[in-house]
Amino acid sequence: MTLRCKEFKDFALDLTLQIAASDPDTSDKHRNSNVVHIYREQIGQNDDHIRLLLEQAWIKNQDTTVKDVLMSLEILLKTTIRIVRFTRYSVNDT
Repeated sequence: MTLRCKEFKDFALDLTLQIAASDPDTSDKHRNSNVVHIYREQIGQNDDHIRLLLEQAWIKNQDTTVKDVLMSLEILLKTTIRIVRFTRYSVNDT
């Protein structure tokens, strides 16, 4: 039931936008090459990249985090939702 409801589908779509928009090479605050290097090391660690995603400001509302939106959805749907993995692809990766 959870996977078919509109709220969950909307969250999943928004989360894909969040991940796509989190490219450190295109973000102004991550232009420093040392920061990009550290970021790439951090996301290379399996559990840490999920934690970093959850701590990011939500793309649709910078006053809240991905984790806050996820927790609100869990309360609304009365179920536990876990992000277990994600992969970010880019055409321009070298």
